[in-house]
Amino acid sequence: MGARSPHGRSRTASRIAAVGVALLALGLCTTPGLAARGGNTPVRGVVIGVSSEEIEIQSATGAVTVAITDETRIIRMVSGTVADLRRGQIVEVVRNTSSGRVIQLHIAPAGTKLGEVPPAWVQGRGKGQLKNRMAQIRAVSARTIRVRFVNRRVVTYRLANKPTVIKDLPGRIGDVAIGQTVLVMRSQGGRLANVIVILRA
Repeated sequence: MGARSPHGRSRTASRIAAVGVALLALGLCTTPGLAARGGNTPVRGVVIGVSSEEIEIQSATGAVTVAITDETRIIRMVSGTVADLRRGQIVEVVRNTSSGRVIQLHIAPAGTKLGEVPPAWVQGRGKGQLKNRMAQIRAVSARTIRVRFVNRRVVTYRLANKPTVIKDLPGRIGDVAIGQTVLVMRSQGGRLANVIVILRA
């Protein structure tokens, strides 16, 4: 066979280069759409942009944009008092290791059942440990609280002088503002926000 002409080799090389550039461009355009930074891992950070369609967060690893839909739940984590405690509520009970008194109570969102750990509570803590500390209030006064745990054990504890009380309240997208610290639970490769928790300042 005769040698391929220089012009033929040049045209072939040009075609290969063109195909390579096209594939590279396709990859650059489609890769970000496949999964957001961190995938479905919850992301925590400061809100740097928000609209009715998406929220942008400055996290420890960089800026992350997540879509918002009508199904996205907003939860406001706010401070409360002992007066907010009611019979039937599900709470996380935190006690002082030396005195045994209750120093913190975190009221779960309405509708939470005993044994269910709200997803936002798991960050940085073991789910099993949390589940063991969750209980349903049977009675409460200014000085004591009586609760029932998942294992059906009913215990009365003394409250600290000024226990910390945290409440998880339902919110709306209008409650989310630039500068707030939030925790976002995600799905669909990290692109969609299922729950946005506005953390306490």
